[in-house]
Amino acid sequence: MLLSFVVPVFNAEKYLDECIQSLLEQDIPSDEYEIICINDGSTDDSLKILRTYETQNSNVIVVDKENEGVSAARNAGLDAARGEYVWMVDADDFIQKNCLGGGIRPILKETNCDRLEIGVYAFYGSLSKDETVLYDNKSVSPNAQFYNSSIWNSVFRTEFLRENNLKFAPNVAYGEDTLFMTELNCYVPRKGKLDRALYFYRRNPDSVMAQRSQKARIRIFTSCQNAAIELLQLKRFYDEGINRTDIANAYMTMIWHGVNAICEMPHSERKAYVRSMREHRLFPCKRMDACTLTKSYTTSRTDWIGRMYDWIYVHLHTQSGFWLMCMWRDLEKIKRRR
Repeated sequence: MLLSFVVPVFNAEKYLDECIQSLLEQDIPSDEYEIICINDGSTDDSLKILRTYETQNSNVIVVDKENEGVSAARNAGLDAARGEYVWMVDADDFIQKNCLGGGIRPILKETNCDRLEIGVYAFYGSLSKDETVLYDNKSVSPNAQFYNSSIWNSVFRTEFLRENNLKFAPNVAYGEDTLFMTELNCYVPRKGKLDRALYFYRRNPDSVMAQRSQKARIRIFTSCQNAAIELLQLKRFYDEGINRTDIANAYMTMIWHGVNAICEMPHSERKAYVRSMREHRLFPCKRMDACTLTKSYTTSRTDWIGRMYDWIYVHLHTQSGFWLMCMWRDLEKIKRRR
């Protein structure tokens, strides 16, 4: 079997049909690939939708489990995968129809790679009429670069993942892909690249990243702190000079995202979370020398306000950066109340 799709699903009924349909409409026989859907304790109609697809399609496999988070769901999918390669797809995204036979498979055979990086097209909500025409004609150009921070823009050799015992950290629900990719790159996979937009990433306002609730901020903070601690366990690679930039960039990103989550919290609650980072010696900290990041990649603004925001963001590992971002977030709250 060529490929296993792994699709973690949690309350994804809104976009699930579009996702699964794109995986089914491929240009290779259905017995050459499988679609493993992990229902992670959904409370909406996601499981019902998945069961319908499973009944109608022999290559759709549904694993129903209690809610443990996206990392555990992806691990369950990896354990079940039978394909030579595995491609992880989020349930609110979709891929280019008919891209396996004429696109993915030839490159995999040609490069014999452990990781094939593919192009990504990011969009908000739904594709426009013009974008849909380009999608139907397979002529969409990549418009997003996620570096090594995401897992769905890569097709992985299953044997490579298993030989190196590569799994997702169960205590990390946000940034788990950054942690996974950083560890993966420490094992120096053979790489291939396909500069075509085959993955369509939906910027979803309902995602954890976009939520502003206190519960979501705490979840982001906890995950980033746990990810930073895990990344320090890879410090032996950093000290030995292997993938120094990958580890340094991932580590600093988790620190910045975690501190930023604290800055978005109510003023009265910030101190306790700062104390937690201090206890783990994560804040304040020295910027790793190999870090090459100069932008936050969390704003689309390119004017002086955007540049100022980026500067503050990449200094969030310092006390002054933290104070400045707290002031920024407090001003945002005042503006929203008006």
